Amino acid sequence: MKGSIGRKLFLYVMVLLWISTGCSSQDAGSTESEKETDVEQVIEEENLKGKNESEVSESAEPGEEKSTMEEEWDVSQLQVIQGFSDMVDHFSVLSYSFGVSGETTIITMEWMGEEQINGKQTDHVKMNMKDSGEPGENIELWINQDGEAEQLISNGEKMENELVKAPGQSYVMMLLMPFNFMESRDVTSILMEEQSFPNVDVTKKGEGRKKIGDVEVETYTYDVETEGEPSTWEVGNFGNFQLLTSWTVQTDGVESTFEVLDLKLRD
Repeated sequence: MKGSIGRKLFLYVMVLLWISTGCSSQDAGSTESEKETDVEQVIEEENLKGKNESEVSESAEPGEEKSTMEEEWDVSQLQVIQGFSDMVDHFSVLSYSFGVSGETTIITMEWMGEEQINGKQTDHVKMNMKDSGEPGENIELWINQDGEAEQLISNGEKMENELVKAPGQSYVMMLLMPFNFMESRDVTSILMEEQSFPNVDVTKKGEGRKKIGDVEVETYTYDVETEGEPSTWEVGNFGNFQLLTSWTVQTDGVESTFEVLDLKLRD
């Protein structure tokens, strides 16, 4: 592993651990008086809901359906990338940028197929990691179903067996690192159940469409403030699944960024 990539990997690991702390746990519960107030609020909301639905049905054109904001911004299919298999199950090509304080690394993964290595079924992938304006480092990895590297080729040098474990795990960690942000920050739970996180303020910023590679994606963008620290999350809707396609996080004045730049979906 090249020294610059190694140092940056260490930096990114530390930053990810840093920014992953901060989401509060759910409220312990409500008092009896709060529960009575909640019941009254529910009754009032149901009456208001019925009134609104009646107004919508009167104003809508025949055959026209009105969808609520909640339906339009449904993120129940948001994919959590917990392991390497989650990544290659969806994408044959995935390229993204990951940066801290203005220093950005671009990582591109290309899935080459399945191969047997050391008697184990593996996914063969090619990776390129580069800083802006540099040619980067080319790596080939053969990763088994447990997410461990069975074989690695870097700069023409082949590693396998015990020699591949440490550098192989570093590269796998590098691939997954920005996506682990979702799990560490409880992104899905916050976006679907934001009332359960009293120290988190979620604002729906806007929706739109954009192309990532050759794929047209519907996007939902949220401004999220966690204990005074601002961040922006973008969810891309790919139809049968959703993915956090970019995020920007401020932690103690340090900005970290992630953005999917290119992708190809698996057939």
